[in-house]
Amino acid sequence: MIKKHRVFLFKANIINLMCGFVGFLSNNYNSHNAENTLKKMAEKIEHRGPDDTGYFFLPQKGIALGHKRLSIVDLSKQGRQPMISASGRFVIIFNGEIYNYIELKKKYLEGKYNFKSNTDTEVILSLIEIYGLYKALNLCYGMFAFALYDKEENNLILARDRIGEKPIYYGWCESDFVFASEIKALKLHHNWKNKISDLALKNFFKYNYVPSPLSIYQDIFKLEANKYLKISNKKNEWIIEKNESWDKHLFKSQNNNFHNYSDLLDYGNSQLRKIIKQQSRADVPVGCFLSGGIDSSLVASVMQENNINKINTFTIGYSEDLYDESNDAESIANHLGTNHHKIMTTATDAINIIPNLSEIYDEPFADASQIPTSIISKFTKNHVKVCLSGDGGDELFGGYNRYIWAGSIHKKYKYIPLQIRNILSFFLLSCSPSFYNKYFSYFEKIFRKEIQIDNIGEKIVKIANLLNISEDKDIYHKLVSFWDDGPTNLNKEKLIIQEKINEYWNTNKSFEENMMHIDKITYLTDDILVKVDRASMHYSLETRAPFLDKRMLELSNLTPQEYKINNKEGKIILRDLLNRYIPTEKIKKSKKGFAVPISSWLRGPLKDWAENLLSQSNLKNDEFFNYELILKKWQQHLSGNYNYQYELWSILMFQSWFNSN
Repeated sequence: MIKKHRVFLFKANIINLMCGFVGFLSNNYNSHNAENTLKKMAEKIEHRGPDDTGYFFLPQKGIALGHKRLSIVDLSKQGRQPMISASGRFVIIFNGEIYNYIELKKKYLEGKYNFKSNTDTEVILSLIEIYGLYKALNLCYGMFAFALYDKEENNLILARDRIGEKPIYYGWCESDFVFASEIKALKLHHNWKNKISDLALKNFFKYNYVPSPLSIYQDIFKLEANKYLKISNKKNEWIIEKNESWDKHLFKSQNNNFHNYSDLLDYGNSQLRKIIKQQSRADVPVGCFLSGGIDSSLVASVMQENNINKINTFTIGYSEDLYDESNDAESIANHLGTNHHKIMTTATDAINIIPNLSEIYDEPFADASQIPTSIISKFTKNHVKVCLSGDGGDELFGGYNRYIWAGSIHKKYKYIPLQIRNILSFFLLSCSPSFYNKYFSYFEKIFRKEIQIDNIGEKIVKIANLLNISEDKDIYHKLVSFWDDGPTNLNKEKLIIQEKINEYWNTNKSFEENMMHIDKITYLTDDILVKVDRASMHYSLETRAPFLDKRMLELSNLTPQEYKINNKEGKIILRDLLNRYIPTEKIKKSKKGFAVPISSWLRGPLKDWAENLLSQSNLKNDEFFNYELILKKWQQHLSGNYNYQYELWSILMFQSWFNSN
């Protein structure tokens, strides 16, 4: 029987926003060391929750929990964490938002629970206490990660939301089980001795991010999206007892009972309005990112429709026209009548923020759009505390160019004999992308109208590299991979994304549907959402993604492929929804994404910085790299004939991270 525990709460001096947590389970618990260690770990993630600090210690059980709070809903002290349930059985540390917490409170908890706060944390805690973990999680719409200690059963549950918007890292420091919202906190545990994982490094250079469940360190892992982990004490030893999915129906196809497409559109519009209304709830200012594309424009449109006052919208622009979308965003903002904010960024801004990227991202991360994401997060934080985004629209409704052109091309060339395709591939690859760009520039209007893509030279080379591949899933893996053999001297290890492709590829579904599904469980979770969460959290800005709500996932499952991708165009249903708010002619025709002119910057203002990190003295100091291969890629890139920005950026981001750790 547990007789006592200790809860310490400290009011932070800085009033700001966000949440993060830390904790560990120990069989060799020393009260003084545990408390000092936990406080150091928690302070390291101050940026995630600068409003409030709380600790929970249970020395006789070896439990230490810490929380840094960013106050979004119920700013009072009653919302402090760690939070203990009414019966005293459960203790929770929670990061995220349950968007339907008011509805859940009214429907499932009214008259059954004596609430002390108006927080979503207390709602999920009470749901768990009354209905159990599984039902509680399935009732919730939101983004979250939490740790729940059960004093009665003496076990700990780690749980993560359906898509993985909020992070949890966990693992072992000798015999102690440790966990936190960010790796940097784990590194302050007194038993930290973890080394770089060769397997993670191999995967990083293949995909430009470290895929779940790996982290860059041995014995430290990411809890995968839609999973819960149960850690129990057996014979005075902490062991992982369960690691399984909690929403069993997340990506399963559903019966479409709508009479026609118009009814489906009406349903989608009503659901999106409900979702955005719920996600706009906060006791602090809320805004919206606006790129001028389909996804963010739809979110901004519905958000403005739901508000009497002007909403705040935010965009980022570049001096390079090829990458700049700020004029598109400004046109949409003017039409909607928002209070629009724009920041223009340059290579100098990139140079200034690059030294911070290792601190922001914690482990090597090489999606170059991390730069504008960090810049606009810092800029937006000066105006609002919460910002909605259009993330997830591409993966759910077919927005990426590869869904359109890769599937179309494969259907045509797969009937050509492999031997002929090999010969054609050889000849196409004998010329550089710059040659094709120069040649086709003379016929730009004709060919670009037909192909509808930019950088035609790079696209031709990509197609040439696909010609000798026969299997659909191998084509997809090639499209999401970068280094073929890798720039390292490490032995070949298993590739996580390739394994997930083999596991989840469904031959009964189309090429496009399979690509979208694998993207949802890999690229979306481990690249897009990592990029946004770490950058926004670093500046104490909370971001919310309406398209990642469970109801939008269900809409995606209900929508036939012809209303996602059709006639060389993606996101058909989202375009049609947007047309209810904005005239078709105001929506930009080509998708630029959140691209960054890294290719030209590496040949110009970033050249000296890159040259230093790629120098023989720097690379030879590491046991990891094949210097001759990297040098060849660098020289080819500098020549302008080839664009190896993605491959080189992965080396640069690793080197920058490695030198700062």
